[in-house]
Amino acid sequence: MNNGEVVLVIDTTNQAGVSGLAVENRYAGIGDWLDVYPDRAFHIVGNADTSIG
Repeated sequence: MNNGEVVLVIDTTNQAGVSGLAVENRYAGIGDWLDVYPDRAFHIVGNADTSIG
């Protein structure tokens, strides 16, 4: 909400093998662990489902 960007919350694993939730917007260059953002930094506007196949 602070910057007006839309991000997806994803379940991911980093190069060290640590799993967790992250936020991502490849077009805006946003990608970081969800826990680095302060409480109430985001507003849920919907959901998305992805599939690989």
